[in-house]
Amino acid sequence: MAIVLGTSGPTLDKPTILSIVGNSTTTTVEGDVPAQCGIHSGDSDLSISELKKLPALKKVEIAHSISELSKEFVFFNHTMLFSKGGLDFDIIKEYQAWKGRDDIVNYILFKRPLFANLNFSDGTGNHDNMLCFTSVEHWAEIESSIRDFTIINRPKDYLFTCTMTKVATPDPKNPFLTINPYVWELNGSSASWGYTGWPVPRLFKKPYDNKALDLLKVMKEIA
Repeated sequence: MAIVLGTSGPTLDKPTILSIVGNSTTTTVEGDVPAQCGIHSGDSDLSISELKKLPALKKVEIAHSISELSKEFVFFNHTMLFSKGGLDFDIIKEYQAWKGRDDIVNYILFKRPLFANLNFSDGTGNHDNMLCFTSVEHWAEIESSIRDFTIINRPKDYLFTCTMTKVATPDPKNPFLTINPYVWELNGSSASWGYTGWPVPRLFKKPYDNKALDLLKVMKEIA
């Protein structure tokens, strides 16, 4: 048996663990307890203060889990707004342009899918394996624009009301933990989309939504 130190959550210090296992020949102790929760120094020569200054993407790359970063970053995937909702501009990119920076929102791809059926109809993009993330501070501004909004496509005669929600999926860095990234439900005038399933939440098609259909009729009348 191997006891691996440095995982997220409460940990015992190394001397205490050694005193518990004693002289066992079947147990090894590997690694060190993190100097601070959410920071994994590994073999790095950087100090804790230097680690804190690392770019967001690097922090996520060296972290033991996504869960331990939940107080610093917000994780989400908004692919379905484009692949199913037909949105033709990216609110996230607009926000970054407004701020004059292109590094506010990052994304990371994992080897296994965290979601199912988010991809475009041609299957391109590997979006099921993707998590976007940004700092809690920036999310406070982004959320106000993207939490609830409406997509209307007049030429194709459909409308979606989009509502931000959370799904549960195993932490891609530590499957013994669970993360709850934001995604969007789409209630549409001709079809709707929701989520089901564990451990990989799947986006599935549902019947049209009466409220969305009524809203589309009103939009046509005032156009």
